[in-house]
Amino acid sequence: MKISLTHFKAEGLRCPDVDIVLSNNGKISPVNLIMMPNGTGKTTIITLIEHALTGKEFTPKQIRQLKTQDYETDKGL
Repeated sequence: MKISLTHFKAEGLRCPDVDIVLSNNGKISPVNLIMMPNGTGKTTIITLIEHALTGKEFTPKQIRQLKTQDYETDKGL
């Protein structure tokens, strides 16, 4: 089985609100890099992608750690 990630979106989480498209004209790039300054959410984005692709569940503690501290929101996507 082959799984391809073509698009990723996150809002209201510890990482910046992002809408990342990993394809170009319908073709998926074999390599995609995430380059951001320290402390801006690279690990959060990788963790979200990992859980999405593996089906691994978050613990309540892990979910609380994903909450943004920049503004008050009661939900994340």
